[in-house]
Amino acid sequence: MSDIVEIRDSIPDIEQIAKDIERYHKAAHAVQSGIAMLMNHNDKFTTPKHLRVGIDLEKAELGGLTKLLVDKGLITRAEYFSAIADGVEREKAEYEQRLSEITGAKVTLV
Repeated sequence: MSDIVEIRDSIPDIEQIAKDIERYHKAAHAVQSGIAMLMNHNDKFTTPKHLRVGIDLEKAELGGLTKLLVDKGLITRAEYFSAIADGVEREKAEYEQRLSEITGAKVTLV
């Protein structure tokens, strides 16, 4: 899916999608910070092949599944963007917890 929303979406949906995209970007940046911290702690966590394969497969699977669900009318674009923003915020919280356990201090990623 792209950040571009088709005309058939309603204005309230478009506004909510924009808010969810912003939530997604903020949480994704925080996850990126968490990964950088983990790489400094254990560089085997992020070997290039491990990362590339995971990223490419996840992207292909998510794109295919999302298109199928939206095309069949099972979910809306607004529901999709809300769900992925929620998911990235959960991922951020998991990195915060993991890093807090490693460092012994409360870690808040931004």
